[in-house]
Amino acid sequence: MPFITAEHLASAIQRTRAMNLSAKEKICDEIFEQQPILLSSVLALTKSDVEGRYLDMLLDLLIAMHLSLKGAGIRLAPVTVDEHETQITRFAAVIKFTAGLTPEQVEQSIKLYEGFKREPWLLAHVTSTVMSSGVLVDSKPTGNQIVLSTYGLVGSIAGARQLSN
Repeated sequence: MPFITAEHLASAIQRTRAMNLSAKEKICDEIFEQQPILLSSVLALTKSDVEGRYLDMLLDLLIAMHLSLKGAGIRLAPVTVDEHETQITRFAAVIKFTAGLTPEQVEQSIKLYEGFKREPWLLAHVTSTVMSSGVLVDSKPTGNQIVLSTYGLVGSIAGARQLSN
Protein backbone atom coordinates (compact mmCIF):
# COMPACT_ATOMS: atom_id res chain seq x y z
CA MET A 1 0.00 0.00 0.00
CA PRO A 2 1.39 3.43 -0.88
CA PHE A 3 2.28 5.94 1.79
CA ILE A 4 0.94 8.74 -0.40
CA THR A 5 -2.67 8.61 -1.60
CA ALA A 6 -4.07 10.53 -4.56
CA GLU A 7 -6.16 12.69 -2.21
CA HIS A 8 -3.27 13.63 0.05
CA LEU A 9 -1.03 14.32 -2.93
CA ALA A 10 -3.63 16.50 -4.69
CA SER A 11 -4.11 18.53 -1.52
CA ALA A 12 -0.35 18.86 -1.00
CA ILE A 13 0.20 20.00 -4.59
CA GLN A 14 -2.46 22.70 -4.21
CA ARG A 15 -1.01 23.83 -0.89
CA THR A 16 2.53 23.91 -2.30
CA ARG A 17 1.47 25.98 -5.32
CA ALA A 18 -0.31 28.47 -3.05
CA MET A 19 2.69 28.96 -0.72
CA ASN A 20 4.86 32.03 -0.66
CA LEU A 21 8.61 31.84 -0.11
CA SER A 22 8.33 32.25 3.67
CA ALA A 23 5.87 29.36 3.97
CA LYS A 24 8.11 27.16 1.81
CA GLU A 25 11.09 27.99 4.03
CA LYS A 26 9.13 26.86 7.11
CA ILE A 27 8.25 23.56 5.44
CA CYS A 28 11.89 23.11 4.41
CA ASP A 29 12.82 23.55 8.08
CA GLU A 30 10.42 20.68 8.91
CA ILE A 31 11.90 18.57 6.12
CA PHE A 32 15.39 19.27 7.45
CA GLU A 33 14.31 18.01 10.87
CA GLN A 34 12.76 14.80 9.50
CA GLN A 35 14.59 14.04 6.24
CA PRO A 36 17.84 16.05 6.14
CA ILE A 37 19.43 13.85 3.46
CA LEU A 38 16.55 14.38 1.04
CA LEU A 39 16.63 18.14 1.50
CA SER A 40 20.40 18.36 1.26
CA SER A 41 20.37 16.23 -1.90
CA VAL A 42 18.25 18.92 -3.56
CA LEU A 43 20.19 21.84 -2.08
CA ALA A 44 23.48 20.27 -3.20
CA LEU A 45 22.44 20.96 -6.78
CA THR A 46 22.99 24.67 -6.13
CA LYS A 47 26.72 23.86 -6.37
CA SER A 48 26.16 22.70 -9.96
CA ASP A 49 25.06 24.84 -12.87
CA VAL A 50 21.40 23.86 -12.36
CA GLU A 51 18.92 26.52 -13.40
CA GLY A 52 16.81 28.07 -10.66
CA ARG A 53 13.56 26.90 -12.23
CA TYR A 54 14.67 23.29 -11.91
CA LEU A 55 15.74 23.78 -8.29
CA ASP A 56 12.33 25.33 -7.60
CA MET A 57 10.69 22.33 -9.28
CA LEU A 58 12.64 19.89 -7.10
CA LEU A 59 11.94 21.81 -3.91
CA ASP A 60 8.24 22.04 -4.77
CA LEU A 61 8.16 18.27 -5.39
CA LEU A 62 9.91 17.58 -2.08
CA ILE A 63 7.55 19.94 -0.25
CA ALA A 64 4.52 18.23 -1.82
CA MET A 65 5.91 14.81 -0.82
CA HIS A 66 6.41 16.02 2.75
CA LEU A 67 2.94 17.57 2.97
CA SER A 68 1.37 14.42 1.50
CA LEU A 69 2.99 12.24 4.13
CA LYS A 70 2.14 14.71 6.87
CA GLY A 71 -1.48 14.90 5.69
CA ALA A 72 -1.71 11.12 5.80
CA GLY A 73 -0.26 11.08 9.31
CA ILE A 74 2.76 9.08 8.16
CA ARG A 75 6.23 9.64 9.51
CA LEU A 76 9.13 7.88 7.84
CA ALA A 77 12.46 6.92 9.31
CA PRO A 78 15.16 9.32 8.14
CA VAL A 79 16.62 8.21 4.82
CA THR A 80 20.36 7.63 5.09
CA VAL A 81 22.95 8.74 2.57
CA ASP A 82 23.54 5.10 1.60
CA GLU A 83 19.83 4.43 1.10
CA HIS A 84 19.40 7.56 -1.01
CA GLU A 85 22.48 6.81 -3.12
CA THR A 86 21.24 3.25 -3.65
CA GLN A 87 17.94 4.57 -5.00
CA ILE A 88 19.71 6.97 -7.35
CA THR A 89 22.06 4.20 -8.53
CA ARG A 90 19.14 1.85 -9.19
CA PHE A 91 17.32 4.50 -11.15
CA ALA A 92 20.48 5.31 -13.13
CA ALA A 93 20.68 1.64 -14.10
CA VAL A 94 17.09 1.76 -15.36
CA ILE A 95 17.90 4.85 -17.42
CA LYS A 96 21.05 3.28 -18.93
CA PHE A 97 18.96 0.28 -19.93
CA THR A 98 16.52 2.54 -21.80
CA ALA A 99 19.09 4.17 -24.10
CA GLY A 100 17.65 4.29 -27.60
CA LEU A 101 14.04 3.70 -26.57
CA THR A 102 11.18 6.04 -27.43
CA PRO A 103 9.92 8.40 -24.70
CA GLU A 104 6.87 6.15 -24.24
CA GLN A 105 9.09 3.10 -23.77
CA VAL A 106 11.28 4.98 -21.30
CA GLU A 107 8.17 5.97 -19.31
CA GLN A 108 7.02 2.34 -19.29
CA SER A 109 10.47 1.19 -18.06
CA ILE A 110 10.38 3.72 -15.25
CA LYS A 111 6.92 2.49 -14.19
CA LEU A 112 8.24 -1.07 -14.06
CA TYR A 113 11.07 -0.13 -11.71
CA GLU A 114 10.33 -2.04 -8.52
CA GLY A 115 11.11 0.90 -6.25
CA PHE A 116 8.37 2.99 -7.82
CA LYS A 117 5.56 0.45 -7.75
CA ARG A 118 4.86 1.33 -4.13
CA GLU A 119 4.13 5.01 -4.85
CA PRO A 120 2.15 5.17 -8.11
CA TRP A 121 0.51 8.55 -7.40
CA LEU A 122 3.78 10.16 -6.48
CA LEU A 123 5.47 8.64 -9.52
CA ALA A 124 2.71 9.94 -11.81
CA HIS A 125 2.99 13.46 -10.40
CA VAL A 126 6.78 13.50 -10.59
CA THR A 127 6.78 12.12 -14.13
CA SER A 128 4.22 14.68 -15.25
CA THR A 129 6.21 17.49 -13.65
CA VAL A 130 9.51 16.32 -15.17
CA MET A 131 7.94 15.91 -18.63
CA SER A 132 6.36 19.38 -18.57
CA SER A 133 9.46 21.09 -17.14
CA GLY A 134 11.50 20.67 -20.29
CA VAL A 135 14.42 19.12 -18.44
CA LEU A 136 14.35 16.03 -20.66
CA VAL A 137 15.03 18.10 -23.76
CA ASP A 138 17.38 20.56 -22.08
CA SER A 139 20.79 20.23 -23.72
CA LYS A 140 22.70 21.12 -20.55
CA PRO A 141 24.54 18.24 -18.84
CA THR A 142 22.87 19.13 -15.54
CA GLY A 143 19.61 17.69 -16.91
CA ASN A 144 20.76 14.20 -15.94
CA GLN A 145 21.49 15.34 -12.39
CA ILE A 146 18.02 16.84 -12.10
CA VAL A 147 16.29 13.70 -13.37
CA LEU A 148 18.36 11.42 -11.12
CA SER A 149 17.73 13.65 -8.12
CA THR A 150 14.00 13.86 -8.80
CA TYR A 151 13.46 10.12 -9.15
CA GLY A 152 15.93 9.49 -6.32
CA LEU A 153 13.50 11.32 -4.04
CA VAL A 154 10.63 9.10 -5.16
CA GLY A 155 12.69 5.94 -4.70
CA SER A 156 13.84 7.05 -1.27
CA ILE A 157 10.29 7.76 -0.12
CA ALA A 158 9.07 4.46 -1.55
CA GLY A 159 11.87 2.52 0.13
CA ALA A 160 11.72 4.26 3.50
CA ARG A 161 10.56 2.54 6.64
CA GLN A 162 7.46 3.92 8.38
CA LEU A 163 7.87 4.88 12.00
CA SER A 164 5.19 3.86 14.48
CA ASN A 165 2.76 6.62 15.36
